[in-house]
Amino acid sequence: MKIADVLPLYPDRLWTLAKQVGVTHAVSRLPLHENGETSFEYADLLALKQRFENFGFKLEVIEPGINSQMHKMKLGIEGRDQDIADCIKMIRNMGALNIPIFCYNFMAQFNWVRTSVDTPTRGGAIVTSYDHSLMKDAPLTEAGIVTEERLWENLKYFLIKKFDDYIEKVNLKEIEPDLSDMITEQQLMKNSISL
Repeated sequence: MKIADVLPLYPDRLWTLAKQVGVTHAVSRLPLHENGETSFEYADLLALKQRFENFGFKLEVIEPGINSQMHKMKLGIEGRDQDIADCIKMIRNMGALNIPIFCYNFMAQFNWVRTSVDTPTRGGAIVTSYDHSLMKDAPLTEAGIVTEERLWENLKYFLIKKFDDYIEKVNLKEIEPDLSDMITEQQLMKNSISL
């Protein structure tokens, strides 16, 4: 079994605590250029991987943060081909560096929504949670209503028209909860039957 945690880009108190409780593998966001923009470059990914290894973690997963999630590609708007080119570059560089997992979603403009980060649960543990009554009147994002059909068309464009040469296999896991009636933007990979 591998014990992993989502860790910041640079060593901090959380890295130390994770090491103390037995975490051996890291999930990381993408590295950043000096100007704060996301980097997909080999050298920056190598430096990120080395930072984790020097601390005793194996960088196992890249999970882009909300500002690095290639929203133009997901929305099918101007700039999507650049998003796709960046994604291909990132996956190639991850492969060259033996970073085996790219964790992404195909939800545009927002990520997993939680309304609390400190909900008490069994045994006094603190968890994140979602309460739809708090979000039911939330305003739309700048993208407006994004339909499931629109996301499917953009995913097909990404996977079939632009990315087909680079796909060796797809590994999907069922995700919970199915948020398809939450807010106004859809998610595609509700379960393996979605394909």
